[in-house]
Parts: sequence; structure tokens; C-alpha cells
Amino acid sequence: MTLPSIDRDELVALTVKLARIDSTNTTLVPGAAGERAVGHFVADWMAAKGWDVTVEWPAPDRPNVIATIKGNGGQSLLINAHLDTVGSKPATKQVRVEGDRIYGRGVLDTKGGLAAALVAAEAVASLPPAGDIIIAAVCDEEAGSIGTDHLLTSTSAAAAVVIEPTDLQVVVAHPGFAVIECVFHGRASHTSKPEDGINAITPAVAFIQSVARYAEELASWDDDALFGRPTAQITRIDGGTELFTTPDRCIVIVELRTLPHQTPATAIDRIEALADEARDQGHSVESRRVIVRDPMSNNADQAITALLADSLSEQGHPSPIVGARYWTDAALVDAHDIPVAVFGPGGDGIHSDDEWISIDDLVICSATLAKVMAEFGRNAAPQRS
Repeated sequence: MTLPSIDRDELVALTVKLARIDSTNTTLVPGAAGERAVGHFVADWMAAKGWDVTVEWPAPDRPNVIATIKGNGGQSLLINAHLDTVGSKPATKQVRVEGDRIYGRGVLDTKGGLAAALVAAEAVASLPPAGDIIIAAVCDEEAGSIGTDHLLTSTSAAAAVVIEPTDLQVVVAHPGFAVIECVFHGRASHTSKPEDGINAITPAVAFIQSVARYAEELASWDDDALFGRPTAQITRIDGGTELFTTPDRCIVIVELRTLPHQTPATAIDRIEALADEARDQGHSVESRRVIVRDPMSNNADQAITALLADSLSEQGHPSPIVGARYWTDAALVDAHDIPVAVFGPGGDGIHSDDEWISIDDLVICSATLAKVMAEFGRNAAPQRS
């Protein structure tokens, strides 16, 4: 099958347009622009192509934009990319093209990848593809993932590709994570009379040292080829109010990275047990699970993985099958028993004011996705085991 070539200029122009629409996540930055404007732009772009477009609202002003391109009756394929970005200063005014690079907040994470998927879908829509192609541009990936969570309540597919900046590598697994908040309570007093108070920082320090010892224990684990090692670290400490007041409160945030055979529950139980030790010693402490996300299991043997790898090789860009150390919405897809891989273009400066994406990578990514969209579902994919 001969696919239409990817229009490099159109791809660059679409990436720039998307990046110039501020879509800073409102959970991360209250009062920010959010995804509404960029969602409207994407919905209008899709509708202009004649695709079947649906807009869902997982939360007020937080859209998921979903387009379906009808295929020839084969199995369906879901392409998932997120609309939101982290904050910047300023959010959208620095988008520019220099040589092989597009600079700007969100170009790499993931508006360039979204543009690559849209242009790829445009290229294969007239063939038509073997099976239905579902393009989902979702909200809130950078915070609570309410977009993909909501999407999966109404949308399913035989396989999925989650777009993230993977440097054109096919990612088939990654760890989970958990964030635990531990609050130590004491009693305030003037520092000239410490006996009248209870210093909340003192038991917090002992707890922090215990977490550090647990982190050292995890560091001795064998390094898994796909998942790496589990980790535990303190990511925030907030204690005390004034220079001459005995601290009556200390907050300690613990972040865990978890592996499939070391479930989030196991790691959380360990941290909560360390908090219980402080409580057993007479200190007032409470712990709260802020967020818990499971790992993405190993999808190396899935049909979508092989098709992505083969399609990349056809572009003259063979790539290894790898695991990632970060977390993505692919874990949510995986939890719904949908075979999934993570894939996208490369660049650098993610979440920084110098974020950029490679235009050459964009074109290769888009051409690869076009091949995958055209071919997936042509033959029945094996059932997931």
C-alpha cells in the first residue's frame, strides 16, 4: 500500500498553531487558560476534514475531543494525545521555528505529537484504513488524568498508541507511582519555653531518616531492563511558621515509583508503617494517599508494538523496544486490558522555557503513525494474554 506523503509544512504550521494556544492545566495553575480554547481549535480542525467529532466534558471547561475515521471493518485503533501543558512564563509567546527545531511550551509535550497524529490521520482517511481510527485529544494528563480516565468509560479499541515524547522509541512498560502526605502535629510555644510546646519537626526528621533508609534498600534491587528500580524519596518538607515559635505542624511528602511485582499498595504500606512507628512513640501523625497510579505492564509482545517497530524501520529509523522511567496515561489504557504502546517524536527541554521539538522527528513520527493507522486491523490481532 502506498501512503500519501506527510506534508512537512502543514505539520510544522499545525504544531505552531497548537502551541500558540495557551492550554496551561488549571489544576496545576489555578485560573490558567485550561484546555477549552485548544479543544475548540482541534474540534474545528477535525470537523473540517469531515470526521465524526465528539466533545466530552470530564469536568467543566475541561474537554476531550474525539474523532472517529471509519475503516474497512477491521479492528479499531485508539490514538491518545493530551491537550494540556504545564505552566510557563509567558505561556505561549515564545513559539518560533529555528532550523530543524520548533521552540515553545508544549511543542514536545505533546502538541507536536498531537499534530503528527492529526496529519497522519488526514493522510490515511481517504484510503480508508483497515479499521476505525479513534483520535482522542484529552485534558488533564499533566495532573489528575481525568481526561483519559473519562475517555475509557465510553471508548474502547483493539489497541492503542499513547503519544508522548519518546525520541522515536517504542515504549512498552513503565513504573507506577504514589504520593503520600504525612502530617506531624505538635503544640506551638515561644522558643524561650520549649517545654511548653511540642516540636512537630522532631518526629518528622526521624520519619525522613527512615524513608531514606528504605530508599537505600530499594536502590540495592536489581535494575530491571524495562522498569528500572523502585524508588522512594522525600519531595517536600513544610514545617514551622515563625523564627521564635516552636513548630506545631510539619508536612512531609513522599513520592514512590513502583514496579509491577512491587505494587503501589506494598510500597504505600511500608511508608504508612513508618508513620505508624512515630504514632506508636506518642507523636500525633496522620497520613494521606494523595494519588496512586499503577505501572504499565509489559506490552512488548503485543501486535501494536510489532507494527510500530516495523513501521519505524520502514522510515529508515529502526528503534529498540524500551521501558520508560516516567508515568503516562498508557497505564490507564493498560488497566482496561487494551494493548498499548507509548510513542512520539524527540526534542529536549520538556517542562522548561527552552522546550523544543525536532521537525525531522515530527515527520518520521507522523509517517510512522500513518503506516500504523493504515495497517492495524488488516489481520486479526492476537488476543492479549
